[in-house]
Amino acid sequence: MELKGYLFDVYNFESDIHLWIKDEQGNMHLLRDTFYPIIYAHATQDYLRKLVKRLKDLDALAERPTFVTKRHFYKNEDVEVLRLVISRPSLLNKIKRKLFAMINNMDIYHSDVEIPNAYMHEKHIYPFAPVIARVKKPPLWNQIDAIVALEPETMLNYGIPPLRRMEISMEHSHRLGVSVRNRIHVKCDKESIYLTGQDVSSDIRNLNCMLMAYDPDVILTSYGDQTIMPTLFSWSTRTKIPLALDRDLVPGLQRSIVRKGLSVNTYGAWIFRAASYPLYGRLHIDSGNSFVFSNSGFAGVIELSRLSRTPVQRVARTSTGAALTNMEVHNAMDRQYLVPWQKSKVESWRTAYAMNEGDKGGMIFQPNIHEGHVYENVAQLDYAQMYPSIMVNHNISPECVNCECCALDPTVPRAPESHWHICKKRQGIVAQTLSHILDRRKHYKSLLRTHYDPDIDAKQSALKWLLVTSFGYMGYRNAKFGRLESHEAVTSFGREILLRAKELAEDMGYELLHAITDSMFIRNPDGSPIDREHLQVLCQRIYEATQIEMAIEGVYQWTIFLPSKVDPEASVANRYVGLFDNGNLKVRGLITRRKDMPLFVKSFQSELLEIMQRHTTLTALRSVHKTVVNLYERYKERLNDRHVPWRDLLLRKTVSRGASDYAVSTGTAMAMLQIQKQGIEVQPGEKIRYLVTKQASQNPKQRYIAEEEALSFSTEANIQYDVEYYHKLLLNAFEELWQFFAPPHFFEVLRLSGTEPTLFRFAY
Repeated sequence: MELKGYLFDVYNFESDIHLWIKDEQGNMHLLRDTFYPIIYAHATQDYLRKLVKRLKDLDALAERPTFVTKRHFYKNEDVEVLRLVISRPSLLNKIKRKLFAMINNMDIYHSDVEIPNAYMHEKHIYPFAPVIARVKKPPLWNQIDAIVALEPETMLNYGIPPLRRMEISMEHSHRLGVSVRNRIHVKCDKESIYLTGQDVSSDIRNLNCMLMAYDPDVILTSYGDQTIMPTLFSWSTRTKIPLALDRDLVPGLQRSIVRKGLSVNTYGAWIFRAASYPLYGRLHIDSGNSFVFSNSGFAGVIELSRLSRTPVQRVARTSTGAALTNMEVHNAMDRQYLVPWQKSKVESWRTAYAMNEGDKGGMIFQPNIHEGHVYENVAQLDYAQMYPSIMVNHNISPECVNCECCALDPTVPRAPESHWHICKKRQGIVAQTLSHILDRRKHYKSLLRTHYDPDIDAKQSALKWLLVTSFGYMGYRNAKFGRLESHEAVTSFGREILLRAKELAEDMGYELLHAITDSMFIRNPDGSPIDREHLQVLCQRIYEATQIEMAIEGVYQWTIFLPSKVDPEASVANRYVGLFDNGNLKVRGLITRRKDMPLFVKSFQSELLEIMQRHTTLTALRSVHKTVVNLYERYKERLNDRHVPWRDLLLRKTVSRGASDYAVSTGTAMAMLQIQKQGIEVQPGEKIRYLVTKQASQNPKQRYIAEEEALSFSTEANIQYDVEYYHKLLLNAFEELWQFFAPPHFFEVLRLSGTEPTLFRFAY
C-alpha cells in the first residue's frame, strides 16, 4: 500500500521509530520503522577491543563491528575507523560518559546525533516533507517498507497542510497554580472551556471531549511546559483517567511529572528553560519556552525544522544555534566527514602580542555629538548580513582556518592582522551551510518587497536569527563547529571591510557621523539633502571593493543620537531614533523598547514618538512643544489620580540568584521573598514582575509587591503604588526624547515641581 501526504512528526522509543503522516484528505496515519544508530571509533587495537567487549556486555550491538574509511574533519584525510551499530539507542549517553575517561586515547564520532535526526538523514526526509510511504502488507500493515521525500528540504516555495489548532493558557500568573481565580482557558475555534481544578475528574473529561470533538494537530500554550502540562498530567495520574492529549497510545507510557526547569549561566547571563512536555501524535509548542516561536511564529519553526531535519517540537524548545549545528552536522555527514561528539579543536598557542593583534572584536565609531545630538538629512547604509557573508566569501570555518592541509602553502589566503591561513582545497562546512541560508533569506526578502506575507516574513525572521547566531557560535565554548581563531578571523575581515566603506564614503564627499560593525551613518558636511542616486553609486563601489552587498537602510529626515546616561558628554553606539523619508521611525535603545519598563511609561513614550513622527524638520518638532507637554500632563494626571491599572505599572526583572542570596533589598529580592512565602520556587533566569508601592519606606518589605502577591488580594482597591516613583520614570521617558527640543532649563523646573501641577507654562 502507498500513502501520500506530509511527514507531520518523527520520534522514537529505543529503536522503534514512529512517524505520523497527514494525508491529502487531512487524515492522520501512524507508521513505524526500525532504526539502529551508527557511531564510529578511532583508537589503538587494544582500546577498540575493550570498547567492543564493553558494548557486547551491555548487549548494545546490532551488527558485527567492521572497519570503514571516513574523512577526518580537521585533517582532511581518510581515516580508518570502527563502525558500531547500536541496538539500544538509550545507551548512547552512557557510552559517552564511560568513554570520557578515555578521551585522550579514543575518538568517538556521530554519537550525539539525536535518533530522529539520524533517521531522517538516512532516509533523506525531513519534517513536513511531502512524502510517499510504501507500507508492508498485513499483518504488518503500519510498518514502513520505504519512504521517499518528493522534494528537497531546500525547496523555497513549499506548502504545508492545513493544521487544526488549540490554545491553552492561564488567566493570570502561571506561578499561582490552577484555581477558581486562576483558571486554565482552553480555546479551539470559537468554543472555550475553563478548568478550575475544583473537580479534577470533570475537568479532564471536559478537556478530553473537546480534544475528541476538534482533534487539533497543534496545541499552543503559554507556560505549558512549566505549569499547564505538568498540572494536567498530574491530574490524570491522580484520577487514573487517561488524557487524550496524545494521539499515539503507547502501551506502558508514563510521563515523569517534572516542574523544575534548568538554569544555565552563559557568559554572565542567566537563561532558564522549563522542563519539556512534547506530545506524541500532536505538536505542543509553548510560547513561554520557545525563542523561535516567540520571535518568528509557527512558520518560522517549520522553516528551521525542515532545514535542520529536526522534529518541530525539538526545534521549538532549543536555541537557533542548535538548529544551525544540526544543519552543519547533516552537511558534514553528507560529505562523509567524521563528526566529533564534542568540540575537539582548542585554541592554538600564541603570544600576548599576537592575541592583542588579532582579538579586537568589531569596529565602532561612536556617534559624533560635538556639533550636537540632532541632525537632519542623514543616510544609514547597512551591509547585508556582513559576518555570515564574510564566512561564505572567505571560506571561514573551524576546519579551514589554520588547516593542516595548507599549512606549508605560501599562496593560501590569510586573515588580516592575525595572518592565519585559510584552506583553499575545500569549502568549509560553516561556509557551505550559511551560503544556502543567505540565498534563502534574500529570496524571501525579495518576495516581501512585492507583496507582504506574514508567513514569508516569519521564515526570513527565523533565518535572520540563524545568521545572527552563526557568528556568535564560532566563538562559543561548547559549539561543535566553533573555534576561536575562526571567530577572530571574521572580525578581522569585518574591521577591514568597514574601514574600506568609510574611506569610499569620504572619497565621495560624505562625512561619517557614526558606524557600528556593519552599518554607518553619513551626511553631507553642510547638512544638505542627500541624493539617493549618489548613494546608490557609493553602495555599488563598496560592493565592488568588498564583495559584500551594501544597501541603503534609509535616509533620515532627522535623527537623534542619545548621550550616555552616565556621562552626558559622551555618546553611545546603540541608542538613537530617526525619522526616515518614507515616514517610518527607527528606534534603538529607548525606554519604549525595554522589556523591564512598565507598560504605562512605554505607552507614553510611544505616543510621544507618534507626535514626533508627524513632523519632518527640527523646526517643526520644536513648534509642537505645547502639544507634547499636554501629553505629559495627561499621563501625569492619571498617575496622580491613581487611574492607572496596577498591571500597567509592573516592572519585569530577570532573577539571577536565590532570594536569600541577594545582599541588597532590591525589588527583585523582596518580590522573590513574597513569592517564596506562597510556596513558589523561582529559579535563576526566570522573569518576575513587581509593583513599587512605597520606595522611600524604611521597611524594605513595604517598598515592593510581587505580581503574585497582588493577585491574591481580595480587591484591587487594596493595591497601591508609589506615585512619586512612577512619575520619575515618566519624566525620564519624556526627557530622554524631548531634551533636545525643550526650552532651556525646562526639565530642571519639571523635576523641581515633582508631582505637583507644572508651573513652567511660559515655556510654551
